[in-house]
Amino acid sequence: MKLNESLVSIIVPVYNVSTFLPKTVESLLRQSYKDLEVILVDDGSRDDTYKIAQILKKCDSRIRVLRNKKRYGPAVSFNRAMQKATGQFVTFMNPTDIASAYKIKKQVQFLRGNPKVVAVGTQCSIVKNGKYKEKTAFPKEHEQIYPTLLHGISMRFETALINRHLLPKDLIRFTTNTYPFIFSSLFLKMLQYGQISNLSQHLHTQFEDMSATYHKQDTKGRIASHIGLFVKSFTEHDYRPSIKAFLEPFTTPVRTMFR
Repeated sequence: MKLNESLVSIIVPVYNVSTFLPKTVESLLRQSYKDLEVILVDDGSRDDTYKIAQILKKCDSRIRVLRNKKRYGPAVSFNRAMQKATGQFVTFMNPTDIASAYKIKKQVQFLRGNPKVVAVGTQCSIVKNGKYKEKTAFPKEHEQIYPTLLHGISMRFETALINRHLLPKDLIRFTTNTYPFIFSSLFLKMLQYGQISNLSQHLHTQFEDMSATYHKQDTKGRIASHIGLFVKSFTEHDYRPSIKAFLEPFTTPVRTMFR
C-alpha cells in the first residue's frame, strides 16, 4: 500500500464512550491541518457508541468507521485500523481526550523539519473532576526521553505523531492491552529507525477521571512487565538505558501517566 505523503491517519479505539465521543472527534475535525482521516474502531460497545460513530461519519467524509464483532481490546482495534490507514503520518487517540486545534499542524511541521525524528509528542493538561489537576513537563530532546521511555514517564504516547516513512512496512503492531506497555514496546522498536522528541506546547488534554481505554496492572504486575520488556528490548532492540535510569521510577516518587 502506497502511503499518502501529506495525510495524517488518526486512530481512535472506542468502547462505551457515547457521551464523550462527539467532543473528541470534533477536536480532531477542527484541526488547522485539514488533510487527515479519523479511523474509529468500535470494540463491541454496548451503548450507542457505534450509532454515534456512524452519524459522525455522515457529517464528515474524513471519518471512517470499523466495528469489531466482540470486545477484543485496543491492541486488536489498533492493528485493524493500521491495515486501513493510508497516511504517511499516524497517531493514536484516546476516545475521551481532546486535541488542540494546532496539534497536528505543529507536529507535521516538526517532523518535516527534523527528518531524523520518527515520532514527536506534546505536553498534556490533566483534568480531574472537571478541574485542571496539572500540566506535564516532559523532556523535549531525544537524549532526555531515551532513558525512561520504557517506563512511559517521558512522554504521553497517545500524543505522538509517527512518521511511517522512516519505518518498515509492518513494524507498527500492538500485542498487549496494558498501559503503557501497549505503546512502550512499539516505541522501543522505533528507536532503531529514528529519534523521539516532544514539543514544548500543551496541545493535548487528558480527562483522568473518565473511563480508561487500557487495562491496568497492580504494582507487582507493572514491575514484572517492565523487567520482562527491558530484557526483551535489550536483547532484541538494542535499547541501552543506564541501570540508574531503569531503576529510577521504582526508587523515587515520579509522576507517571498510568491510569
